[in-house]
Amino acid sequence: MAMETGEHFQRMLGLQRCGKSCRLRWTNYLRPDIKRGRFSFEEEETIIQLHGILGNKWSAIAARLPGRTDNEIKNYWNTHIRKKLLRMGIDPATHSPRFDLFYLSSILNSSLYSSSQMNMPRILEGSTFWRPRTFQASHIYVIFST
Repeated sequence: MAMETGEHFQRMLGLQRCGKSCRLRWTNYLRPDIKRGRFSFEEEETIIQLHGILGNKWSAIAARLPGRTDNEIKNYWNTHIRKKLLRMGIDPATHSPRFDLFYLSSILNSSLYSSSQMNMPRILEGSTFWRPRTFQASHIYVIFST
């Protein structure tokens, strides 16, 4: 009955929202207990820990963060936390260090590095983290690591 009344008022106001649209607006924007504003450090740490355990189950993560919606948490993860983890050298999917980048940066920062003597394929040849594969794409050779 309440939904019928809500739909009636919307039609009177000229809004053409369906029931699903109304429900999503209430869930994500209009509920009075929704927390607005920036995520706290504790909330961010909780999201990272829960993502490591639960993966991309945003509604399960949101259930443990009162006042935050699953949509808001997912958007925050994709726009802030994921990029932050990548900058720190952590794989956001597995939450483990990205050894491919770590290994490469340690080589570049080591005493072996000399711009005049550097032969990257020869140095990386014995690496367990770097297995070069060469593909020819319109006369341009591209090396991918796997």
